[in-house]
Amino acid sequence: MADALKQDRYEYHRQRRMAEMVEATERKLLGLYREASRYKMSEVMRKPSLLNEAWEREMMLARIEADRGQADG
Repeated sequence: MADALKQDRYEYHRQRRMAEMVEATERKLLGLYREASRYKMSEVMRKPSLLNEAWEREMMLARIEADRGQADG
């Protein structure tokens, strides 16, 4: 029972801070790209952002789930 309560608190905390965590990650990524640019690491700059790939995958999965829900309902 204590483990379930601990997990609930953890998830509540993560949900409350999610926007803040995403913003911090974006700032960190932007800083890394600036640094790569300063060091003239053009091969790094040409690579797509992993954050963008992850987001696009999440959106694709959400659309698939929504389509399944509409097909079932």
